Amino acid sequence: MKNHPLGRQNPGKSLSLGSYTGAVSSGTLIMGFILFTALMHGISIAQETANPILRILVVDQSSVRIVYSLGKDVTVRESRKIISPKIAADKLTAGWLNSDELVIPELNFEGPVSRILTLYKNGKVLRTIVADEACIKGWEFVHNGKRVALVDGGLNSGNNYKLYDVSSGKLLESIANPAPEQIPEWGKGLMK
Repeated sequence: MKNHPLGRQNPGKSLSLGSYTGAVSSGTLIMGFILFTALMHGISIAQETANPILRILVVDQSSVRIVYSLGKDVTVRESRKIISPKIAADKLTAGWLNSDELVIPELNFEGPVSRILTLYKNGKVLRTIVADEACIKGWEFVHNGKRVALVDGGLNSGNNYKLYDVSSGKLLESIANPAPEQIPEWGKGLMK
C-alpha cells in the first residue's frame, strides 16, 4: 500500500479518503451550491445586459409595451395616460411621462399635463419622479442613461432644470429659471 496525499490507495481498488470522506463530500456540495447560485445570478445579470431594449410603444392610452432585442416583450399598465416614452443610450433603461388631461379656460389651455416621470429598468418599474411644480415640460436621459434631466414649472411661468440619478432617484442639481447662457450642458436639449 502506498501513501497518497488524499488517503490510502490500494492497487486495483478505488481511492479511499479515509476519515475525511464525509467532510469533503459536504464541503464539495456546499461549494458546488455556492458556485451554482453565483453562476445562475451572473447568467441572469448577463441576460439583462445582453438583451437590450429595442423599442418602447404606447399600446393604449395607459399601457406601454417594451420590446427587447431577443424577443421578450413586457407590458406595463399605468393608471394615467402615458406620453413621451424614451429609451436611454444604454438600451437597458426606459421611461415615460404619466399625464392627466387638463382644461383651463382662463389660460386657453387644454391638453395633457404630466407631473410624474416613470423610470423602468431590469424588467420592472425602478422608480417614479414627481415634479415639484405644476408639470414636467420636457425630459431626457443623459450620461448614457445614468441620469435623467427634466424641466418643470407652471403652465405659463418658470422653468426649473433638474438632474436626477436614475439608480437612487436623488436630485443632483437644480437651477431655477436660468438665463439661456446659464442652462447646464445636461439641460440644453430639454426645451427644443
